[in-house]
Amino acid sequence: MQKPTIEQYLKVRQAFNPTFVGDGSRIAFLMNLTGTAQVYSMDYRGGWPSLLTEFDNRVTALRGIPGRDVVLFAMDQGGNENQQLYSIRQDGTDMMQITDNPRAIYDLGPISPDGKRVAVATNQRNGTDFDIYILEIGDTFDQAQLVLENKGWWRAVDFAHDGQRLLLTHHQSNVNHDLYELDLKTGQVTHITPHQGDAQYGSARYWKNGVLTLTDQDQEFSGIAFLDSEGLHWMRQGDHDVDLLATSREREVVAYVVNQEGYSVLYLGGGSRQEMPLEGLDEGVIVGMEFSPDGQHLVLTYHSAVANPNIYLVNLSTLDVRQVTWAPTGGVDLGRFVAPELHHFPSFDGRSIPVWLYRPRHQPAESCPVVVSVHGGPEAQELPGFNAVYQYLLEAGFAVAAPNVRGSAGYGKSYVHLDDKRLRMDSVKDLAALVAWIGSQSMLDASRVALMGGSYGGFMVLAGLTTFPDLFAAGVDTVGIANFETFLENTGPYRRKLREPEYGTLEEDREFFQEISPIHHVDRIQAPLMVIHGKNDPRVPVGEAEQIVRELEARNHPVEYLLFDDEGHGIVKLKNRLQLYPRVVRFLNAHLQTK
Repeated sequence: MQKPTIEQYLKVRQAFNPTFVGDGSRIAFLMNLTGTAQVYSMDYRGGWPSLLTEFDNRVTALRGIPGRDVVLFAMDQGGNENQQLYSIRQDGTDMMQITDNPRAIYDLGPISPDGKRVAVATNQRNGTDFDIYILEIGDTFDQAQLVLENKGWWRAVDFAHDGQRLLLTHHQSNVNHDLYELDLKTGQVTHITPHQGDAQYGSARYWKNGVLTLTDQDQEFSGIAFLDSEGLHWMRQGDHDVDLLATSREREVVAYVVNQEGYSVLYLGGGSRQEMPLEGLDEGVIVGMEFSPDGQHLVLTYHSAVANPNIYLVNLSTLDVRQVTWAPTGGVDLGRFVAPELHHFPSFDGRSIPVWLYRPRHQPAESCPVVVSVHGGPEAQELPGFNAVYQYLLEAGFAVAAPNVRGSAGYGKSYVHLDDKRLRMDSVKDLAALVAWIGSQSMLDASRVALMGGSYGGFMVLAGLTTFPDLFAAGVDTVGIANFETFLENTGPYRRKLREPEYGTLEEDREFFQEISPIHHVDRIQAPLMVIHGKNDPRVPVGEAEQIVRELEARNHPVEYLLFDDEGHGIVKLKNRLQLYPRVVRFLNAHLQTK
């Protein structure tokens, strides 16, 4: 039987981000069937989905409106992240553009319980600070009411039951947040999460006479806490993060997802229901969920290394779990897909570092080359989810090792901070320890290892090639940081403040940035490099790629540069991925498949 091509793997589609619409008889969701994520609608029980939007650009978010036959959605242009807001009926008619300021970001917030208003955060005033507006659904944004002018990055997250109060999040960094309540009648703002040190408050929502939230305040892992006038009360604590939380006000039921070494375990509880893990899903990842308006059903997105993302429905009465979308698989038999093995390897200081190891389904007669894939963030986590590129590399005879180096999320607050500021290069040392561990594994060839990563993972590629040049045979850097000075000078204005607690500041750490930035050590690179970037990237501006490519070309070092004019922080459009990844595979084949 002929092996599927890389193009077929890339055409395995994904359905995700479901939301109930109107009376709850239908759901809207995103699917990339046309090549970018677009809005679809269907009966919540399943059936044939209707395509509501058909743009060249991706839809980035959507909200169903309770009691109304309307969906709100957000879309940017060419990956620039300046998303604008739109509305459309669930039959695809009456589409309206709500905002029209391509220089500003509009963050789609919560819908009021009566379905008449939506809260929006936007930096339209100065490009940096996010103010809060209330918009009557059906109006354009020039009719919106400014309810709070802010400094920094703020988001609206929930309306109170009576619609008169609004719950807000202020992000001081990626790992330090605060919750505030805005009284929409008086304009009074109340800080409800005073704390010391870093603390995150996620999935916050009004619950009974207080607020329910996920938080790691004063503890290692994120748990569920209830906030009221008397303070914070723990509802669930443990030695794993709770990643997701959904609530049904109608039935006083909660659903939450526990992250157990990267695998999602779904729990249901509250009301008269005894808290219990839900069976019916294989080991994998849940990335979003929402209760129906009547609280009878829970809709969620599930995927795994061997199953592409799709929408699933949980019946709260029977606890039956059903798949309701079947995103096309491009002619690829998912039975060919390989699940990873979870391992841990010792690093330079004795610390145990987790790594997902994917071995080719058909082990070659001799040891196989390895692609080390480093996630971005760095406060993110490599999960055992769907990755079409990994699966094709396995089909092509590569092993894939995807570590969660120090600084990754999912292993406690202390682990996240192990790479902060002056500890930055300790995470790069983890890569060297990984190569040593690869050398101890049967049928893996530590002399043929490539580094691949995007965003912060792209920095790790460049840092690995400059710090340990003898260990790597090739590198693939996607939208990576080459120079921390120019990155912080040129990144989006509101993002610089968020990244400084992790990386340091230009005022205090410029000398250190010069010491660790790969651009200042280009002469040490021995491996051939592929550099990939989106021209519209607002997070890691394209100048980072241009610097590293220019320096390597001046030294006549082998470097391939792929720049996409209609992409931003990552390559998401199918037409561009079909151009990109065959070249990536050819590049890796050329430099790793022969000894």
